[in-house]
Amino acid sequence: MGTNRSRLRPYEPIPRISTYWDEPSARRYSLTDSHLEEGPLFKTFNKDFFYQHILPTGPIAWRHQSQLVPGQLLSLKIERFVAELKDKKRKFADMVLLKDTDFNYRNFCGCIIVRFKEYPFVVKLFVENPKSFVHPFSKGFEPCCFFVMGGGIMRHLTGFTRIQNLEDIRKLVSQDPYWSQIIDTPRKWFWLPQQPRWFVVEGEHIGNKAHLTTRLPSVYAIVADEIKIKKKVSLLNAEQSHRCMKFCQFTQYRIDPHICNFRVERSTGKLVLIDTENFRALVGLKARFAVDSYFDWYMHLTAKCAKDKFFRTKYDRKMAQQMNWEEYTS
Repeated sequence: MGTNRSRLRPYEPIPRISTYWDEPSARRYSLTDSHLEEGPLFKTFNKDFFYQHILPTGPIAWRHQSQLVPGQLLSLKIERFVAELKDKKRKFADMVLLKDTDFNYRNFCGCIIVRFKEYPFVVKLFVENPKSFVHPFSKGFEPCCFFVMGGGIMRHLTGFTRIQNLEDIRKLVSQDPYWSQIIDTPRKWFWLPQQPRWFVVEGEHIGNKAHLTTRLPSVYAIVADEIKIKKKVSLLNAEQSHRCMKFCQFTQYRIDPHICNFRVERSTGKLVLIDTENFRALVGLKARFAVDSYFDWYMHLTAKCAKDKFFRTKYDRKMAQQMNWEEYTS
Protein backbone atom coordinates (compact mmCIF):
# COMPACT_ATOMS: atom_id res chain seq x y z
CA MET A 1 0.00 0.00 0.00
CA GLY A 2 1.48 3.38 -0.99
CA THR A 3 2.36 6.14 1.44
CA ASN A 4 1.19 9.73 1.20
CA ARG A 5 3.65 12.55 0.60
CA SER A 6 4.74 14.18 3.86
CA ARG A 7 3.27 17.64 4.46
CA LEU A 8 6.67 18.71 5.77
CA ARG A 9 8.42 17.83 2.51
CA PRO A 10 8.98 21.00 0.46
CA TYR A 11 7.30 21.17 -2.94
CA GLU A 12 9.77 21.25 -5.82
CA PRO A 13 8.11 22.23 -9.10
CA ILE A 14 9.30 20.47 -12.26
CA PRO A 15 10.74 22.65 -15.07
CA ARG A 16 8.17 23.44 -17.76
CA ILE A 17 8.12 25.21 -21.11
CA SER A 18 5.23 26.56 -23.17
CA THR A 19 5.39 27.45 -26.85
CA TYR A 20 3.12 29.39 -29.22
CA TRP A 21 3.26 31.37 -32.44
CA ASP A 22 4.10 35.03 -31.92
CA GLU A 23 0.66 35.93 -33.15
CA PRO A 24 -2.64 37.00 -31.51
CA SER A 25 -4.72 34.23 -29.92
CA ALA A 26 -2.16 31.55 -30.78
CA ARG A 27 -2.63 28.08 -29.33
CA ARG A 28 -0.18 27.05 -26.59
CA TYR A 29 1.73 23.77 -26.33
CA SER A 30 3.70 22.68 -23.27
CA LEU A 31 6.28 20.22 -21.99
CA THR A 32 7.16 19.36 -18.39
CA ASP A 33 10.47 17.57 -17.91
CA SER A 34 13.17 17.51 -15.22
CA HIS A 35 15.93 17.72 -17.87
CA LEU A 36 14.99 21.23 -19.06
CA GLU A 37 17.71 23.81 -18.34
CA GLU A 38 17.98 27.56 -18.83
CA GLY A 39 21.15 27.76 -20.95
CA PRO A 40 20.30 25.35 -23.76
CA LEU A 41 16.77 26.68 -24.18
CA PHE A 42 17.13 30.39 -23.54
CA LYS A 43 20.75 31.35 -24.23
CA THR A 44 21.58 29.73 -27.57
CA PHE A 45 19.82 32.32 -29.73
CA ASN A 46 21.41 35.77 -29.77
CA LYS A 47 19.33 37.96 -32.09
CA ASP A 48 21.99 40.67 -32.53
CA PHE A 49 24.72 38.13 -33.37
CA PHE A 50 22.34 36.31 -35.72
CA TYR A 51 21.60 39.40 -37.80
CA GLN A 52 25.25 40.47 -37.81
CA HIS A 53 26.08 37.18 -39.58
CA ILE A 54 23.18 37.02 -42.01
CA LEU A 55 23.85 35.98 -45.63
CA PRO A 56 24.83 39.16 -47.55
CA THR A 57 22.79 40.22 -50.56
CA GLY A 58 25.84 41.40 -52.53
CA PRO A 59 28.45 39.38 -54.43
CA ILE A 60 29.95 36.37 -52.63
CA ALA A 61 33.20 34.87 -53.88
CA TRP A 62 33.52 31.12 -54.33
CA ARG A 63 35.99 29.48 -51.95
CA HIS A 64 39.58 29.87 -53.26
CA GLN A 65 38.21 31.10 -56.63
CA SER A 66 37.50 34.41 -58.33
CA GLN A 67 33.92 33.62 -59.44
CA LEU A 68 31.15 35.58 -57.75
CA VAL A 69 27.49 34.87 -57.10
CA PRO A 70 24.95 37.38 -55.73
CA GLY A 71 23.89 36.49 -52.22
CA GLN A 72 20.39 37.62 -53.13
CA LEU A 73 20.25 34.93 -55.83
CA LEU A 74 21.27 32.23 -53.33
CA SER A 75 18.57 33.49 -50.97
CA LEU A 76 15.87 33.30 -53.65
CA LYS A 77 16.85 29.73 -54.47
CA ILE A 78 16.67 28.76 -50.79
CA GLU A 79 13.20 30.34 -50.66
CA ARG A 80 12.13 28.13 -53.56
CA PHE A 81 13.64 25.09 -51.85
CA VAL A 82 11.64 25.81 -48.67
CA ALA A 83 8.46 26.18 -50.74
CA GLU A 84 9.14 22.81 -52.36
CA LEU A 85 9.55 21.19 -48.94
CA LYS A 86 6.24 22.68 -47.79
CA ASP A 87 4.66 21.04 -50.85
CA LYS A 88 6.22 17.74 -49.64
CA LYS A 89 8.44 17.43 -52.70
CA ARG A 90 11.60 15.35 -52.52
CA LYS A 91 13.16 16.47 -55.79
CA PHE A 92 14.28 20.07 -55.95
CA ALA A 93 14.85 22.54 -58.79
CA ASP A 94 18.05 24.09 -57.45
CA MET A 95 19.33 21.68 -54.81
CA VAL A 96 20.94 18.25 -54.48
CA LEU A 97 19.95 16.32 -51.36
CA LEU A 98 22.82 15.39 -49.02
CA LYS A 99 21.05 14.25 -45.84
CA ASP A 100 17.42 14.11 -44.73
CA THR A 101 17.43 11.45 -41.99
CA ASP A 102 16.52 14.11 -39.38
CA PHE A 103 13.76 15.73 -41.44
CA ASN A 104 10.04 14.94 -41.33
CA TYR A 105 8.56 15.74 -44.75
CA ARG A 106 5.01 15.07 -43.63
CA ASN A 107 5.08 17.50 -40.69
CA PHE A 108 7.63 19.91 -42.23
CA CYS A 109 10.04 19.92 -39.30
CA GLY A 110 13.58 18.83 -38.49
CA CYS A 111 16.94 19.37 -40.18
CA ILE A 112 17.81 18.75 -43.84
CA ILE A 113 21.11 19.31 -45.71
CA VAL A 114 21.42 20.11 -49.43
CA ARG A 115 23.85 21.75 -51.81
CA PHE A 116 23.27 24.06 -54.74
CA LYS A 117 23.41 22.44 -58.16
CA GLU A 118 25.17 25.42 -59.73
CA TYR A 119 27.18 26.96 -56.90
CA PRO A 120 29.70 25.56 -54.37
CA PHE A 121 27.65 26.21 -51.24
CA VAL A 122 25.86 23.91 -48.79
CA VAL A 123 22.60 24.71 -47.00
CA LYS A 124 21.62 23.21 -43.64
CA LEU A 125 17.95 24.07 -43.08
CA PHE A 126 16.31 23.97 -39.64
CA VAL A 127 12.52 23.91 -39.19
CA GLU A 128 10.45 23.75 -36.01
CA ASN A 129 7.01 24.93 -34.90
CA PRO A 130 5.48 25.34 -31.42
CA LYS A 131 3.96 21.85 -31.45
CA SER A 132 7.02 19.99 -32.74
CA PHE A 133 9.34 21.92 -30.39
CA VAL A 134 7.71 20.39 -27.29
CA HIS A 135 7.72 16.84 -28.70
CA PRO A 136 11.45 16.01 -28.56
CA PHE A 137 10.86 12.28 -28.08
CA SER A 138 9.06 11.90 -31.41
CA LYS A 139 12.11 12.68 -33.56
CA GLY A 140 14.15 9.51 -33.34
CA PHE A 141 16.66 7.88 -31.02
CA GLU A 142 19.56 10.32 -31.50
CA PRO A 143 17.53 13.54 -30.86
CA CYS A 144 16.08 11.89 -27.72
CA CYS A 145 19.59 11.24 -26.42
CA PHE A 146 20.68 14.82 -27.12
CA PHE A 147 17.59 16.19 -25.35
CA VAL A 148 18.29 14.16 -22.22
CA MET A 149 22.04 14.83 -22.19
CA GLY A 150 21.95 18.49 -23.20
CA GLY A 151 19.34 19.87 -20.82
CA GLY A 152 16.53 20.05 -23.35
CA ILE A 153 18.75 20.94 -26.29
CA MET A 154 17.84 20.04 -29.88
CA ARG A 155 19.33 20.65 -33.34
CA HIS A 156 17.17 23.71 -33.90
CA LEU A 157 18.90 25.33 -30.93
CA THR A 158 22.46 24.10 -31.46
CA GLY A 159 22.28 25.46 -35.00
CA PHE A 160 22.52 28.93 -33.46
CA THR A 161 25.86 27.98 -31.87
CA ARG A 162 27.57 27.02 -35.14
CA ILE A 163 28.91 30.40 -36.23
CA GLN A 164 29.92 31.66 -32.77
CA ASN A 165 31.69 28.36 -32.15
CA LEU A 166 33.32 28.60 -35.59
CA GLU A 167 34.74 32.02 -34.76
CA ASP A 168 36.04 30.82 -31.39
CA ILE A 169 37.71 27.78 -32.96
CA ARG A 170 39.31 29.91 -35.67
CA LYS A 171 40.79 32.09 -32.96
CA LEU A 172 42.15 29.07 -31.09
CA VAL A 173 43.66 27.62 -34.26
CA SER A 174 45.26 30.89 -35.38
CA GLN A 175 47.14 31.12 -32.08
CA ASP A 176 48.57 27.60 -32.29
CA PRO A 177 51.68 27.06 -34.47
CA TYR A 178 50.84 23.41 -35.17
CA TRP A 179 47.09 23.42 -35.83
CA SER A 180 47.18 26.65 -37.81
CA GLN A 181 49.17 24.81 -40.49
CA ILE A 182 46.82 21.81 -40.62
CA ILE A 183 43.23 22.87 -39.90
CA ASP A 184 40.95 25.06 -42.01
CA THR A 185 37.25 25.95 -41.81
CA PRO A 186 34.56 27.03 -44.28
CA ARG A 187 32.79 30.38 -44.20
CA LYS A 188 29.26 30.33 -42.80
CA TRP A 189 26.26 32.65 -42.74
CA PHE A 190 22.76 32.56 -41.27
CA TRP A 191 19.75 32.79 -43.56
CA LEU A 192 16.13 33.79 -42.89
CA PRO A 193 13.11 33.70 -45.21
CA GLN A 194 11.91 37.03 -46.57
CA GLN A 195 8.85 36.77 -44.34
CA PRO A 196 10.02 34.79 -41.29
CA ARG A 197 7.56 33.37 -38.82
CA TRP A 198 8.54 33.37 -35.14
CA PHE A 199 7.42 31.40 -32.11
CA VAL A 200 7.79 32.12 -28.41
CA VAL A 201 9.21 29.79 -25.77
CA GLU A 202 8.36 30.51 -22.14
CA GLY A 203 9.90 28.70 -19.19
CA GLU A 204 8.76 28.20 -15.61
CA HIS A 205 10.71 26.86 -12.63
CA ILE A 206 13.92 26.52 -14.64
CA GLY A 207 17.20 27.27 -12.89
CA ASN A 208 16.80 30.07 -10.37
CA LYS A 209 14.27 31.94 -12.53
CA ALA A 210 10.53 31.94 -11.99
CA HIS A 211 9.90 32.90 -15.62
CA LEU A 212 12.00 32.92 -18.78
CA THR A 213 11.18 33.77 -22.38
CA THR A 214 12.79 33.77 -25.82
CA ARG A 215 11.60 34.21 -29.40
CA LEU A 216 12.92 31.90 -32.13
CA PRO A 217 12.64 31.78 -35.93
CA SER A 218 10.61 28.81 -37.09
CA VAL A 219 12.67 28.44 -40.28
CA TYR A 220 16.32 29.40 -40.71
CA ALA A 221 19.41 28.01 -42.38
CA ILE A 222 23.19 27.94 -42.28
CA VAL A 223 24.86 28.57 -45.64
CA ALA A 224 28.47 27.36 -45.89
CA ASP A 225 31.25 26.85 -48.41
CA GLU A 226 31.17 23.43 -50.04
CA ILE A 227 34.45 21.62 -49.42
CA LYS A 228 35.70 19.74 -52.47
CA ILE A 229 37.47 16.69 -51.10
CA LYS A 230 40.74 15.09 -52.08
CA LYS A 231 39.93 11.92 -50.16
CA LYS A 232 37.64 10.79 -47.38
CA VAL A 233 38.84 10.86 -43.80
CA SER A 234 38.53 7.36 -42.34
CA LEU A 235 38.72 5.73 -38.94
CA LEU A 236 40.67 2.97 -40.66
CA ASN A 237 43.49 5.44 -41.24
CA ALA A 238 45.22 5.52 -37.85
CA GLU A 239 47.06 8.79 -38.54
CA GLN A 240 43.91 10.60 -39.63
CA SER A 241 41.74 9.34 -36.78
CA HIS A 242 44.44 10.15 -34.21
CA ARG A 243 44.80 13.68 -35.60
CA CYS A 244 41.04 14.31 -35.56
CA MET A 245 40.72 13.14 -31.97
CA LYS A 246 43.73 15.21 -30.87
CA PHE A 247 42.22 18.30 -32.48
CA CYS A 248 38.92 17.73 -30.67
CA GLN A 249 40.84 17.43 -27.40
CA PHE A 250 42.63 20.67 -28.29
CA THR A 251 39.21 22.41 -28.54
CA GLN A 252 38.04 20.80 -25.27
CA TYR A 253 35.44 18.85 -27.28
CA ARG A 254 33.67 21.95 -28.48
CA ILE A 255 33.44 20.05 -31.76
CA ASP A 256 32.20 16.54 -32.40
CA PRO A 257 35.17 14.22 -33.13
CA HIS A 258 32.94 12.10 -35.41
CA ILE A 259 35.25 11.34 -38.35
CA CYS A 260 32.66 12.41 -40.97
CA ASN A 261 32.91 15.99 -39.70
CA PHE A 262 36.32 16.36 -41.34
CA ARG A 263 37.35 16.61 -44.98
CA VAL A 264 40.76 16.61 -46.68
CA GLU A 265 40.38 19.50 -49.12
CA ARG A 266 41.39 18.87 -52.71
CA SER A 267 42.95 22.27 -53.42
CA THR A 268 44.88 22.80 -50.17
CA GLY A 269 45.39 19.33 -48.69
CA LYS A 270 44.31 20.74 -45.32
CA LEU A 271 42.02 19.00 -42.86
CA VAL A 272 38.78 21.02 -42.98
CA LEU A 273 36.28 20.98 -40.13
CA ILE A 274 32.79 21.19 -41.64
CA ASP A 275 30.54 20.74 -38.59
CA THR A 276 30.98 23.50 -36.01
CA GLU A 277 27.99 23.23 -33.67
CA ASN A 278 29.05 23.46 -30.03
CA PHE A 279 29.24 19.78 -29.14
CA ARG A 280 29.72 20.47 -25.43
CA ALA A 281 26.30 22.14 -25.50
CA LEU A 282 24.70 19.39 -27.59
CA VAL A 283 25.56 16.59 -25.18
CA GLY A 284 25.86 18.62 -21.96
CA LEU A 285 29.57 18.04 -21.31
CA LYS A 286 29.79 20.02 -18.10
CA ALA A 287 32.97 18.36 -16.80
CA ARG A 288 36.40 18.32 -18.45
CA PHE A 289 37.77 14.89 -19.33
CA ALA A 290 40.16 13.15 -21.72
CA VAL A 291 39.95 9.96 -23.76
CA ASP A 292 42.59 8.05 -25.71
CA SER A 293 40.57 6.57 -28.56
CA TYR A 294 37.27 6.71 -30.44
CA PHE A 295 36.17 3.58 -28.58
CA ASP A 296 36.71 5.31 -25.23
CA TRP A 297 34.93 8.40 -26.55
CA TYR A 298 31.77 6.52 -27.57
CA MET A 299 31.79 4.53 -24.33
CA HIS A 300 32.01 7.78 -22.34
CA LEU A 301 29.03 9.28 -24.21
CA THR A 302 26.99 6.09 -23.84
CA ALA A 303 27.62 6.01 -20.09
CA LYS A 304 26.72 9.69 -19.77
CA CYS A 305 23.47 9.22 -21.68
CA ALA A 306 22.47 6.25 -19.53
CA LYS A 307 23.24 8.13 -16.33
CA ASP A 308 21.37 11.28 -17.42
CA LYS A 309 18.32 9.25 -18.45
CA PHE A 310 18.05 6.58 -15.74
CA PHE A 311 20.35 7.31 -12.80
CA ARG A 312 20.15 11.04 -12.02
CA THR A 313 19.78 11.82 -8.33
CA LYS A 314 17.88 14.76 -6.91
CA TYR A 315 21.27 16.37 -6.21
CA ASP A 316 22.29 15.91 -9.87
CA ARG A 317 19.07 17.60 -11.04
CA LYS A 318 19.61 20.55 -8.70
CA MET A 319 23.24 21.00 -9.76
CA ALA A 320 22.29 20.87 -13.45
CA GLN A 321 19.84 23.72 -12.88
CA GLN A 322 22.57 25.82 -11.27
CA MET A 323 25.29 25.32 -13.91
CA ASN A 324 26.61 28.40 -15.67
CA TRP A 325 25.92 27.96 -19.40
CA GLU A 326 28.85 30.11 -20.53
CA GLU A 327 31.24 28.29 -18.21
CA TYR A 328 30.85 24.84 -19.73
CA THR A 329 30.21 25.80 -23.36
CA SER A 330 33.32 27.97 -23.75
